[in-house]
Amino acid sequence: MSSYAYTNRSKLPGRASTLDTVEGSQRAFDAKSQKTEPGRASTMVTQDRPHPAPHPSPDMAQEVDRTTFNQRWQEEARAARKAVFLTTRKAQTQDQTRAKIFNRTVTRS
Repeated sequence: MSSYAYTNRSKLPGRASTLDTVEGSQRAFDAKSQKTEPGRASTMVTQDRPHPAPHPSPDMAQEVDRTTFNQRWQEEARAARKAVFLTTRKAQTQDQTRAKIFNRTVTRS
């Protein structure tokens, strides 16, 4: 059962209640958080969500955790290096294309 004021909130004067604005801002936040640039967001953070699963003993868990973390860390670092390389390569090819166009116009004149 909800309160009378919340049930009849559309008829009350004044601003919208906090409960009404939170829902809209949550949708806006979710939409914005999914529109991140591919090279800027950490996949480890988004994929590392707890879920129930059987766990090994503490002695074995340290080695397994260390190995999986190191593997994921290296994959993410490689993806970041690749993104930087592709960005610089794209900038270099654009500069070379501009230089070729400039040289053509200068030699034709």
